[in-house]
Amino acid sequence: NLQNLQNLQNLMNLQNLQNLQNLQDLQNLQNLQNLQNLMNLQNLQNLMNLQNLMILENLQNLMKLLKCFSGS
Repeated sequence: NLQNLQNLQNLMNLQNLQNLQNLQDLQNLQNLQNLQNLMNLQNLQNLMNLQNLMILENLQNLMKLLKCFSGS
């Protein structure tokens, strides 16, 4: 009986350790995915900002051209 109890306790301890490891692995994966998503969002924001700057520069150049034509 004592041996059975010890075996049961060992099995429960092992299962608890495995569950803990699984939870840690899952949390690590979720954290990694969150970091990747955040980096992707930041990259997308940077690309959009760059695109907006290029559009603004193009508009400014068009304004300069219009002033040249209207002044002539």
